[in-house]
Amino acid sequence: MRAKLAMVFALLLFSTVPAVATPIEISAMNVKPIELKQIASSARIVALANGSAEIVSALGLRKALVGRDIASTTPELSSIPIVTSGHQVIAEKVISLKPSLVLIDANTGPKNAIDSIKAARINVVSVSEAWNLKDIYTKVDQIGKAIGLKQEA
Repeated sequence: MRAKLAMVFALLLFSTVPAVATPIEISAMNVKPIELKQIASSARIVALANGSAEIVSALGLRKALVGRDIASTTPELSSIPIVTSGHQVIAEKVISLKPSLVLIDANTGPKNAIDSIKAARINVVSVSEAWNLKDIYTKVDQIGKAIGLKQEA
């Protein structure tokens, strides 16, 4: 039996034909222009929605993050200031960072802190919560839209 398996394995191993790459020619007619969006260097994002700092970072705007919640603990976010006490938003800390956008979800609070941020004329966008893999796509899409990267999201 072992000899048969060895023979079958050898036949499979040595009977395959190596793939041959076929050269192709690319002309100017085949090239399509692409548009690269310039993200405003003045974008300042405070990510308070669960997982939103990680999503913003993954979409390439890590440098635009100026504040985060305590639950965002990945190493690349460690230099970004935490603007919460536990899971409670401290409005004064958020406002002092002069963000152009604050991302929140249904669990971000307290409500009076969010109201204070809105009263300071800071753009606050609420995104869906995602507690399972099925919902994460919606959350990534909403954050992408909020930060101007809907296509990338």
